[in-house]
Amino acid sequence: AEAGAEGEVEAGAEAEVKDVPAGVMVEERNEVGLITHANGLQLHLSERSNTGYRGVCRRCYSGMIVVSRGSLRKWFTTAIEGALYYAQLMQEQEGVMVEAEEVAAVEPQVEESETLEAQEEERAAVRLAEVAEGKDVGGSQQRKRARRERATAQHCRQQQEAIEEAEAATEIAVEDDADQLRERFLIPRSDWPDYPCEEHSGLGWEVQIVARKRGSAKCHFIHATDPDGRPYEDVWRRPDQLMPICAANPVLDEPMTAAAAAPGVIVEERNEAGLIMRANGLQLHLSERSNSGYMRVYSAGGMFVVIGVKSKYLGRFSTAIEGALCYARYKMTLEEAEVEKAEVEEAEVEEAE
Repeated sequence: AEAGAEGEVEAGAEAEVKDVPAGVMVEERNEVGLITHANGLQLHLSERSNTGYRGVCRRCYSGMIVVSRGSLRKWFTTAIEGALYYAQLMQEQEGVMVEAEEVAAVEPQVEESETLEAQEEERAAVRLAEVAEGKDVGGSQQRKRARRERATAQHCRQQQEAIEEAEAATEIAVEDDADQLRERFLIPRSDWPDYPCEEHSGLGWEVQIVARKRGSAKCHFIHATDPDGRPYEDVWRRPDQLMPICAANPVLDEPMTAAAAAPGVIVEERNEAGLIMRANGLQLHLSERSNSGYMRVYSAGGMFVVIGVKSKYLGRFSTAIEGALCYARYKMTLEEAEVEKAEVEEAEVEEAE
């Protein structure tokens, strides 16, 4: 590969020896024959370029010579012209840098804000000059770069705001979970009828929720101990397997009497414990395993949630009686649907016969 590159450079040098453009005064050549000094300028050589000059490249498809310097592109017919143009650019850049160093050494240092303003003004002047000459390549690229930077900054701000909102929501959720974990309930004595229970007039054992997982709660016994004085081990229970404790009176003997009638509810019948058995012409469904006293009605977070067949969500109410009425209407609808289905099946059987 190196031998091929050296061959290309030598071939380009031979071509340049034969064809030197008019107006070029050759002052010095190297051993290969490439011009190193011309028109009072030091040309910049490069072994990696196919012309032998830095920043000067020959296009294979057109044979033209292109000079590349940053975003600047300029075309020539010979490599020596391109090399001279590149040398002029480098010389001008070195002169600007020397002048800047001299000015910085002589003039007092200005504030950073003033320096930035001066740089902006200089860039604006350069862009105007490029537009006047018909080449606005550098300015358009700078504007595109600025737009990309603004878009990136906006995206970062949006991400940061989203992270802050998520953290705030997580903190609220953690506080809510902590409040729920501090709730206390009773495990009904009916779960273990052979074990003695001296808490809450024998209704059940008081427990505290210490963890939750997949709709179940881990219950820690507060006072219950075995005959040897050892505390009972923690157990897992579903919400419908726990009995609520009144917050105002934790040792309430009849917690189910807290289910009072809601506005608009016409109470027709109650049982001995005070629970409403019939209201608004509907027969309510009672359950000893539910923490509200009514089937499929569960107390959660100060509200009462009603769950139908196959875990269908039926609604959320402020009182247990409203949830019980909702489930009674839902149960009646299911029974009517079953009756209609049975009648249709009987009719089909009779037609088939």
